[in-house]
Amino acid sequence: MKTIVETNTGKLLFSTDNDNYICLENQSKIDIHLTEMFVSPFFDFQSNSYYEGATSEEIIEFNKMKVPQQLSRMKFEIQLYITTTVKDENNNIVQLGKTFQDIIDYIDSLQMSNFYKNLLKMRLLSCVTLERDNDDLNALAPEMGISQAQLDEIFINGNSLS
Repeated sequence: MKTIVETNTGKLLFSTDNDNYICLENQSKIDIHLTEMFVSPFFDFQSNSYYEGATSEEIIEFNKMKVPQQLSRMKFEIQLYITTTVKDENNNIVQLGKTFQDIIDYIDSLQMSNFYKNLLKMRLLSCVTLERDNDDLNALAPEMGISQAQLDEIFINGNSLS
């Protein structure tokens, strides 16, 4: 397989199985294959390596597009636990991940009337699916130490669970 890049910029154009592909005058054929995920890959001819050509804003926007907007509660619970489990450099579990019950316990600890606590718990406990842009979820996550990036990871990786 050959990778075709634009000679002047290093922008990756495409890959081909055709070893006899004839490049246009502004193209180069290289044998170094892309092994990492890039939004906009470029090739540096001096270091013989790929680099990211997209801006941080473009990467954020691209990542938003691949985040599923809905996830079953079961998949959410499993991936929440996996994503928030902390491991050391030897892959030993240092701290178990958060569970759905941890969310409910956190709601119980809030300084608000029981009426509103119960409504919030009912909404979460009775749901079949969770929406990525759910106001309750997005309000509770940072209070529980779960970043927006981790929420995205939960929805992306949870969507691939069977």
